[in-house]
Amino acid sequence: MSVGAHWVQAAAKSPPSESRGAGQYGHLDEPVRHVMIVDDNEADLFFTSMLLKRHGFVHVHQFSSGQEAIDGYKKGVGCDLVLMDVRMPQMDGFDTVDGMIKLPRWQRERPTVYMMSAASNSNDLQKASESTFIQGFVRKPLSAEDLRWAPDDD
Repeated sequence: MSVGAHWVQAAAKSPPSESRGAGQYGHLDEPVRHVMIVDDNEADLFFTSMLLKRHGFVHVHQFSSGQEAIDGYKKGVGCDLVLMDVRMPQMDGFDTVDGMIKLPRWQRERPTVYMMSAASNSNDLQKASESTFIQGFVRKPLSAEDLRWAPDDD
């Protein structure tokens, strides 16, 4: 098991922090209805979107840059879960999350954020693990096993 996968599994099993309380999307206590994928690689964006839709996610919103994601979020794009690529030109994933958390809507909704990367960079893992706004780190390409947020088939 990679360091990143271990950290993601540990984060998924962690109890909710007192600052957010139960029932907040930041802890996925509620169903995930809207997923925002932010990735500058068109093939990864397409593959991730198709994987999510195949596993029951109906509202998948795709953005190919950090600024597009911030603009979409400002305009009201639904967002319970964010899958954010780490390495993007102009604005990386961490800067994008920093831009989004400054918005009043973010403070009300507290979406769950997972950073994505094809490479396991210890600095990125460390930065993600230290953020109170990032719940985990997943490797690209995403696999069905990574979709612990998938809707139940009930």
